[in-house]
Amino acid sequence: IIAIVLHIVFGLGFAILIWMIERPLRKAFEIRGLAFINAFIAHMTDGSSKGMENFFREMGEEIYVPQVSFFFKRGKGKQVIFTVPNLHPGPMGEIGGGNLPKIIHDNFEDEVLVAHGCATHDFNLVSESEINKVLDALKRTRQGLVYSADATKSGRTTIGSVQVLYQRFGDSVLLVTTRSPERTEDVDFSIGMAIMAEGHRWFPNVAVVDAHNCMTDLSSPVLLATLTATEYQKASACAMEACRTTPQFPFRVGVAHQTLPYSREMGFGDLGIQVIVIDVDGQRTAYVLIDGNNMARGARETLLDEILRVVDNAEIMTTDSHVVNTITGKNPVGMNVKVSEFAPSVMQALNAAIENLTPAEAAASTAQCERVVVFGSNRISELASTVNAMLVFVAPLSLAMLLLAFLLSVIAYIVMA
Repeated sequence: IIAIVLHIVFGLGFAILIWMIERPLRKAFEIRGLAFINAFIAHMTDGSSKGMENFFREMGEEIYVPQVSFFFKRGKGKQVIFTVPNLHPGPMGEIGGGNLPKIIHDNFEDEVLVAHGCATHDFNLVSESEINKVLDALKRTRQGLVYSADATKSGRTTIGSVQVLYQRFGDSVLLVTTRSPERTEDVDFSIGMAIMAEGHRWFPNVAVVDAHNCMTDLSSPVLLATLTATEYQKASACAMEACRTTPQFPFRVGVAHQTLPYSREMGFGDLGIQVIVIDVDGQRTAYVLIDGNNMARGARETLLDEILRVVDNAEIMTTDSHVVNTITGKNPVGMNVKVSEFAPSVMQALNAAIENLTPAEAAASTAQCERVVVFGSNRISELASTVNAMLVFVAPLSLAMLLLAFLLSVIAYIVMA
């Protein structure tokens, strides 16, 4: 009888504990906390487990986002696509859209560079299958393109801490933004839309790239109406103003793709390094894209010093792929592998792209990615804050419930003895 009473007391104690742990997640997101934890453990022990995607889909919402792409038709060699999805390649590992850049790349015969658009973790895809909607939209806009054989030389504008590398192809414009050596973090979708809307006065297609190339520490994204957001908008506006009057010339395009002998744990995604070089009237501009989540502070500047000895203008970008992140979000390119170790590979790809230069034409399109299910506005911050709040009281609550069950057991024993 004593054994039965003790089991009932301890069982009730832990049942109450589990109820209190699960209540915040169930109340906020209608998901079971322990099931969510089990799915996370499965993801950590078996990287191919997609159990967490079921929870993300339950809490997700549908969005409609534009995706601007440049299509380069060359006289010989591989055709090139430079696309800027305004979706976030997260949240972690293979979950959701974590490997978005590589999946888009592998679905085309062309050489596809998938740059990081304006999107925060709110725009994480809830599952890998949502990428098919992006691919369908991109393939639809490829039909009936009108190509132009002219482009402007590239230029750079600076407002405050923000720099913009700009270049016009036909009637469309490409803007690559960075704050390096200041911290460069995710730029909110609303900022990108504001820049695109302003640019549509002159250009039908405006691609806004967040170069995402300087990490000092984990930080919050750049939000609309802040000083930094204003600098992004002003610098981009100045760049587009310059593009309006800059003369255009025939141009050549060269592309190269270099894989790297480094793992995801070392900060490098599956695509390695991609380089596209644009030669306009003797000026050569290199766009270097590294598959990874941001860059260690100073790595961009070190690489640029080497690159600018070969070309006239350049920018280094990362895809923001989250396959390099499993638990922590801090694993930038250049942190675990010194820049001096992978710089030769960057230069090798750059030289290969220069040798690959051939006359080209360009066309641009804006695809509307419809009904894409993502985490949703502020959902990732709500989930993080809920879990953090749970972690604060789980330990003391567990100890309290254990002591209470122990004291009740002692009392029951004394009474029954």
